[in-house]
Amino acid sequence: MARAESVEAWLDEDAQVVRQRVAGAMDLEDFNRLEALTAKCRQRLRDPANMHILVDAGRMRQADLQVRRHSMGTLRRPELRRMAFFGGGALTRVLLLFAGLALGTDKARAFRTEKEALEWLLQ
Repeated sequence: MARAESVEAWLDEDAQVVRQRVAGAMDLEDFNRLEALTAKCRQRLRDPANMHILVDAGRMRQADLQVRRHSMGTLRRPELRRMAFFGGGALTRVLLLFAGLALGTDKARAFRTEKEALEWLLQ
């Protein structure tokens, strides 16, 4: 599988939200790099035990099976309060719905717009 074109994570200081953006399809190395960037951002949160992640999925493509398995672990983390995706298609919304059902959690949701995603994230 091709590597992602770019993998980014940064802290929105004002909103206290970790923002992520991925362009292309992630492999496990990309996922691990994104996790490391996110961990650095989490350390800079005012309350690292209360993390919210906003994901720009507009240019994200389907990840390989290993990445999908590892990402399920992200939703199990106790410090993750909510994870909102925006800009992805119907497939993103369906996959998040099934992941939440499989894990018995509603920590992650997908939205059409960044505004909707951020509003839900900060409730």
